[in-house]
Order: sequence, then C-alpha cells, then structure tokens
Amino acid sequence: MSGRRAHVVVIGGGYAGIAAANRLRRRAGIDITVVNPRPEFVERIQLHQLAAGTGSATAAYDSLLGAGRSTRSRPQTDVETCDSARYRWYERQDGGMNQDGTRESPKTGLFAGISTVDIAYLVDGYPAEDTKTQARDQFIGAGGPATNAAVAYAALGGAPVLVTAVGAHRLGGLIRNDLSAHGVRVVDVRADSDHQPPVSSIVVAESAATRTIVSLDGARIAVEYDHRLAGLLADVNVVLVDGHYPALAAGLCERARSLGIPTVLDAGRFKDPHTALLPHIRSAICSAAFAPPGIRPGDTAAVLAYLRTAGVENIAITNGGTPIIGLTGDREFRIDIPETQAVDTLGAGDILHGAFCYYTAAGHDFVRALTLASKVASFSCRFFGTREWCARLSELPAGGTPGPEA
Repeated sequence: MSGRRAHVVVIGGGYAGIAAANRLRRRAGIDITVVNPRPEFVERIQLHQLAAGTGSATAAYDSLLGAGRSTRSRPQTDVETCDSARYRWYERQDGGMNQDGTRESPKTGLFAGISTVDIAYLVDGYPAEDTKTQARDQFIGAGGPATNAAVAYAALGGAPVLVTAVGAHRLGGLIRNDLSAHGVRVVDVRADSDHQPPVSSIVVAESAATRTIVSLDGARIAVEYDHRLAGLLADVNVVLVDGHYPALAAGLCERARSLGIPTVLDAGRFKDPHTALLPHIRSAICSAAFAPPGIRPGDTAAVLAYLRTAGVENIAITNGGTPIIGLTGDREFRIDIPETQAVDTLGAGDILHGAFCYYTAAGHDFVRALTLASKVASFSCRFFGTREWCARLSELPAGGTPGPEA
C-alpha cells in the first residue's frame, strides 16, 4: 500500500473546493482533480464589481492552486470542466452538522487590515551586530494582524474574507497566492495602486523562543472607507479589524454594529485612531503593551476601566504565556495559557484573534471562545512560521482541532 498513490476528486471549484485542494497538496503521494462546470473560478464577493462594470469576478485556476511554492515534492492538481447537468447531483457542503441532521454552512468572518510580506529566518540565537549568520530555516508569506487572523479562521473551518490593500506591485502576487492557498478570499481596496506592500524582516531565535521584527506599517498607503463595502457584511457572522487603516476599520465596524454583527479589535499597542474606533467595538483583545494616554503600561485595572468607559463590552488583555485577564459584563475572569514547547511565537496573537473569531461565530460566549482560541494559539507556537501549524492541527492536544461545538 505504501507505494500506491491516492487520487482525490474534489467536486466543485468554489471557495471550499480550492481550499480543500490546496490543503491536500501539502501531502505527498496524492493526485488531485478538481471538477467544476466552469473553466474559471467565480469570485462571488466580487460580483458587485462585475455588475457595476468596475472589475472582473473571475480568476484563472492556475493562479489559485498554488503550484511550485515549495521545494518539497508536491502532487499535481488538475482542473476539469464539464457540463454542469452531468454533475448536478454532486453537492459539496462544508461546515458542521445541525441538530436535525442537516449540514451547516461555514460561518463567514470579515477581516480588515494590513497585508505585508513576511520574511522570517530561524536561527539558534539572535545574531550579534555586524555579523553574518546562517539560518536554519526560512518562511516567506503574507503577514499582518488581520491577515494572519483570517488564515487561522480558515484553518479551523471558517470562510474568511479579508479586506485589505494589496495593490498591483509584483509582491502583491505573493500575498494573493499565499492567501488563496490557505482559503482566504481577498477584497483589494487598492487593486489599481502600484504601491509596494510593506515587508517585514523577522529573526526568530529558537533558543529563547523570541522574535525580533523590523517592518513598516500601513501609514504610507491611503485607504478610505467606501460605503459600497457595506455589501460585504451580508451573511457575515463576525468582523475583526486591526486598526491599521482607521477609516476602513471605523466604517466597517460602525455598519456591522448597526446590523448586530459582533465586532472585534486586535489592539496590540494604542494608536490615536483607536479613540474614534472604540465606540464601534464590541470585543477588544489587547496586548499588555496597550497603554492609552495617561495610563502606564501594565496598569491592567486602568486599561479595563478606559475601555469600558469607551463602550467596549468584552475586554481581554494578553501577555504571552501568562494568563489572559479581562472583563465581560460585570464579570472579571482569568484564563491560564496551555503550556507548550515553544519554537516560534510569531503571529501567536494574530492566531489567537482568528481562532477567537471562529469560536465567536460558532456561538460561544466571550470567555469560552477565548479559552478555546488560547489552545490553538499555544499549539501554533510549536512550529516555525505562521502556516505550518495549519497542516498539523490533527496533533493538537485533547483530540485534535476543537470543533465549533467544543
């Protein structure tokens, strides 16, 4: 049996079909065929642009199936087209199972924020100044808080849409291809811009399980909120913003709150635009470095009081491997972080936020969603880079990936 190749046929080349095919590509010894009635992928979330005559709603499958992005041997993936009538009886359905035995569609999450190109190197110890160091491994892929959160949401089984500014620069292709391979649909609000996406250079020192980052933020990229983006909120179950594009974040969150959609802020460090954004936020997950004006870093009680006064219902403060502390309603809480053998903490906070959104969309309360998300984030630290953990979820302690009903 070990010498035989498996042949997997994916019926339907939509969002879920392409995501399934790309995840299967990570396994050796598998041939994959995608069967679809159309020769091109239809981006449903871009149909409004097609109707308005401002853009296209199709993409070539060759650009989505991610061939040749690894030095490891990969199986080949084919796309076959056919008369849809012949295959009408095939129905690909994702998501969980309802109590009445019917299938539940994947929950949709909308993520808005910066997309970067991350270049990370794994070394034994942080290099001394003015030296050359041979890395043990490297990672190149899309990065950014909302971007990594969207990837985590997809890895757990959700259907994420990322609103961001990629642009027409050649580095934008790397971002789009990486996100397509991981099941993230991209809405590029600066598609015609030739700006260079921000590039983050990261050194991961395994001996100390630390990461050092040098990067640009999104301040050089002008992104405004277009009211037509509100159409993306139809059927969305949760919205997360990272605050890098303040006007975009505020516009989406204000509209989402008016529709009763939970809004989440990834608040790493305090930025001045947070003041105008916070009234539209239901849940804020902050790092210990979050320090509004007049509040010293680490003054947890003052931060909780500040955010509650700003109208935030649910608040959590994270600090690496130490317990998460927070406030939901009148209840204070503490969540212990699962112990793990950390190799790389890069993106762990982003992964926590994406997993939190996934469990929130599944109907869990604030504390339960955070508790489940902390298990996923802690697990991700066992692997170098921000993607490897996605393919290793079956190794997650306590029986694998926590499902929506966990």
